[in-house]
Amino acid sequence: MIVSPWPRSAEPLLLLEPSDWKPIPSVGAGVREIRVQEESGAFRVIYLASRPEGVYVLHCFQKKTQKTNRHHLDLAIERFKRLPPKNANQR
Repeated sequence: MIVSPWPRSAEPLLLLEPSDWKPIPSVGAGVREIRVQEESGAFRVIYLASRPEGVYVLHCFQKKTQKTNRHHLDLAIERFKRLPPKNANQR
């Protein structure tokens, strides 16, 4: 699990939404999926960006079939469960 080294006081200059994303509430509250399509294939990034301490990338993978393999969702769910409690990092 990677957490941003930037201090909390570092505010982003501009907040943008990805152009192709969808919420994935089956993984956890606030979890989203970015969908990327390019020449080499389709890719997905499952992440949580609603915490003040940073963005948690729960899983990323290349799609091989139309339907997302359950293994990928289960892995993201397990990693979501291991995140620190929502208020644990607030001072």
